[in-house]
Amino acid sequence: MSRRARRWLIALAVLALLFLAALGLAWFMAQPQRLVPLLLGRAGAELGLELRIDGRPEYALRPEPRLVLPGFSATLPGETDPILRAERVELALPWATLRSGGADLAITRIVLVAPDADLPGIRRWLAARPESDAGLRLPTLREGLRVERGRLRDEGWAIDGLDLDLPFLAEGAPARLRASGTWVDGEARRAFAADLAATPFLADGRFALEKLALDLRGESPLPTLRAEGRAAYGEQVELALAGALADWPADWPALPEALPASDAPVAFEAHYAGALALDAPLALKVERGDTAAEAELAVPALRAWLDAGMPEPLPPLRGRLVTPRLEFGGVVLHGVEARIEDDATEDADGR
Repeated sequence: MSRRARRWLIALAVLALLFLAALGLAWFMAQPQRLVPLLLGRAGAELGLELRIDGRPEYALRPEPRLVLPGFSATLPGETDPILRAERVELALPWATLRSGGADLAITRIVLVAPDADLPGIRRWLAARPESDAGLRLPTLREGLRVERGRLRDEGWAIDGLDLDLPFLAEGAPARLRASGTWVDGEARRAFAADLAATPFLADGRFALEKLALDLRGESPLPTLRAEGRAAYGEQVELALAGALADWPADWPALPEALPASDAPVAFEAHYAGALALDAPLALKVERGDTAAEAELAVPALRAWLDAGMPEPLPPLRGRLVTPRLEFGGVVLHGVEARIEDDATEDADGR
């Protein structure tokens, strides 16, 4: 055999091997029951979670990669109860994201059907995550996020029937989230709907929502309100909101009868900087007509006061009340300014 013939034979053999390898890869990728466990294992190792599915997955390449995971669950290593489970998870990625090897965090769409999230477990997972020099990045969701029939569970409360619709998400671009569900606290169940608009930013491990606008409609004790401001989460939670309550919820502690009656909306400002547990002082300013009150309170102390059946006329707080008229037992006072000091509130912030 001539040298030229041998070269052609080698070239044909190489092409045949490449063709067979391509066929083998296509055959492998056409069987999601083989591909998906590898993907979940790799993703789970990166996240420090055990990711599993219960059912036959679906995988498609056209018009872009799309993965459907039935019976999805995420569990902390060594634990038996998942911190997140879902009836179905759908994930669609553009080809550019796969070609970039993760440098491009663009995602076409995420759908979670009947997810059940254990918030204490998720907090344990976040606390155990190692710090990364690369820092966090905010993904781009070109066709957004959809949550159907979700459930969030925390200690003492839950949200059932949670529906979320986020049509688009990108850092520095205005985003709008619509949510509805039922707040469950003991035997009480209260429906709510919310519309949140904001511009998200992520820098130095700190997530911020600027130009925030919130429209919340809830059944008492949930309020109906509109507010604007900003929020951030990093080493601590920061919140600054200003807005108005449409009315004073019937299940909230009643306003003192001695104050002047008014049907005007209740304007408010709220400021908080501290841990996610809300154990730092919360500063509030409330105005209705010519009556204004400023207060500083700790949420754990307020909840304990409510759970005890409101044994005192006022919750534990430190504050100031200014009102043009105050009436007690037939005695009318004009131009009243009162200050309230509470030991529980002082203990909460160390002053």
